[in-house]
Amino acid sequence: GSVLGVAPAVAERTHPATATTLTACTVRHLPASVFRQLLRSSHATSWQFQQMLSDEVCELAVRLSELACCASRQRLERALRAFVPRTGFEPGAEVKLQTPLKHREIAELIAVTPEQLSRLLKEMEADGLVRREKGWLILRDVRMSTRHAGPGRHSTSIPPPRQRLVTSTLIGVKRGL
Repeated sequence: GSVLGVAPAVAERTHPATATTLTACTVRHLPASVFRQLLRSSHATSWQFQQMLSDEVCELAVRLSELACCASRQRLERALRAFVPRTGFEPGAEVKLQTPLKHREIAELIAVTPEQLSRLLKEMEADGLVRREKGWLILRDVRMSTRHAGPGRHSTSIPPPRQRLVTSTLIGVKRGL
């Protein structure tokens, strides 16, 4: 599972947050004061949350470097690969996706405007990597990589980033309860 709101609770700050899960989950609420007391009284729990926060910091650093260093097309390809189920598909197979995110949300995820996202998808269609069909996005090659890109585009192949999805428990921590 994943935890939402740990850093603001520890720092005794408010933090508005919204979480959307891709699968059914159970949400548990724990008042921030109770959470902080748990951290103070249990070294094992405190250590576990320190490790979790360290992982988050490392993942954010990777995400920021991707935003700074990768072309928007590479970021889109990575995002699309993240929607592909991990099992049941042969490399090079065609995959039919209905993304859980709206067009605008995907654009925000890869740090482009919705208009730029539309241009990128059209470009990928022209390159034969994707096609759109009745609300579905069909990936022609799950291994999609910019090595297929046309002239003048980036030609490096970068493996997909680690993916963490909320699949079981989400704990929201609110200040002052």
